[in-house]
Amino acid sequence: MKNYYDILEIHPDSSHEVIEATYKALCKHYNPQNFSDRENKLQAKRRTNQIKEAYKVLSDSRKRAKYDKYYKEKDGHVEIRKSPIETVLVFLALAVLMVIIGKYIGDIFFKYFAKLTVIIGNSPILSIILLFIIVGIAIHFFWKNFKKNR
Repeated sequence: MKNYYDILEIHPDSSHEVIEATYKALCKHYNPQNFSDRENKLQAKRRTNQIKEAYKVLSDSRKRAKYDKYYKEKDGHVEIRKSPIETVLVFLALAVLMVIIGKYIGDIFFKYFAKLTVIIGNSPILSIILLFIIVGIAIHFFWKNFKKNR
């Protein structure tokens, strides 16, 4: 993975002011408008995106601390990934949110469409359909991450 300190051409012990000044200078230098050739513009744009990504991490004290921890553990060879537990928690939170919102939307829908409520009733079929949807999303999510990590 990229070494953000190398991208910004700074020492890992650099202060926030040095990071900010270097970021501004590099962005100014690699501004695509400074180049006339199309290939050079594309390279400058890529370099500018790398600089912005590095600055985004190194300018935030929490992100920088996390990055530095990995940086020191790997002797300068850094690879940051989201922890699997973070991803699972986000997925579960979204699933719970979907169920809650679905319940309220269903209540509103059935309140105003009473005939449909009489036809469907309090059938467990709706709960089963919702369960299949959530299980399907979970399988898709985990399979996608499993294939990506291989």
